Amino acid sequence: MVGKVQGPLAFLKCLYSIGGAFFIILIFLSIFISLFFIKKEKWLLMPISFVLVHLLLLCTYPQTGARYLLPSMPYISLLFGFTLSKWKNGKILGFILLIPLFIQSVITVNHFIKGKTTVELMLKYLKDNIPYNSKLLVEEISFPSLPMDRESIENEFMEYKKIFPEIEGTTYKLRMENAKEGYSVTLLKWSYAYSYLATTIEEKKNLLPSVGEIKNSFDYILFTGLLVETFLRNKDERAKPMADFLSSAVKEFKLEKRICADGKNIFGWCTYLFNTKDRPDEGEEKVFVDERDDIAHY
Repeated sequence: MVGKVQGPLAFLKCLYSIGGAFFIILIFLSIFISLFFIKKEKWLLMPISFVLVHLLLLCTYPQTGARYLLPSMPYISLLFGFTLSKWKNGKILGFILLIPLFIQSVITVNHFIKGKTTVELMLKYLKDNIPYNSKLLVEEISFPSLPMDRESIENEFMEYKKIFPEIEGTTYKLRMENAKEGYSVTLLKWSYAYSYLATTIEEKKNLLPSVGEIKNSFDYILFTGLLVETFLRNKDERAKPMADFLSSAVKEFKLEKRICADGKNIFGWCTYLFNTKDRPDEGEEKVFVDERDDIAHY
């Protein structure tokens, strides 16, 4: 991945997105109080050490996310229970403290059950409005259920085989067996391919097609706000090739469809579909939307 380490503030932001400030306070309060009992309760050293080391590692990881906290959750729950057990009315207090978390969990699950992701909605738009066999330049990884023709599936597998020769292709074989009519898809390399195959700025540029190549070879470009946030709004020099690519796409091609999260019924990064055969109607500042900081990302 490109970009600078996000650090503790970014990780706290991820924790906040799970359960708010109350959730963060419960975690660190449980750890803090447990530290006072380590002399008598030696076993506490193991869960406390695991959680602290895990949190520190996550703070240095360039792509933090709430799901990365899962390995520590059993230990945090254990420490939380131990902390309450040391108080006379701990069980009652614990029950009261857990009510806000329970309510937040029910609300979140209910949102996701009733809602749709931006990727789902964009795929529906494609199937309803864009004919199969259209040529798409697609952000890799983010659209796994996009209908692809057999040639595109094979090309995708061979791309990854170059990077990871050890892969056996079990999923590839299943996809080929079940392949039906679909789009002619070429991957827009930015993650694994971008990181593993290119080290210099010049090599990264060579992995990205020029405006002229796009006009001649593709009908549409499809990507998510993840690229916008990771590259276009990133001041790191390593992000510049993709940032330049995204800027040129906005200046040269028409925005066919944009679907963004609303934090209520639609979740995920904004998805963007550009028509390479038409000129744009509006500038970059109006096309790319600031991502909502709610339950939008996953």
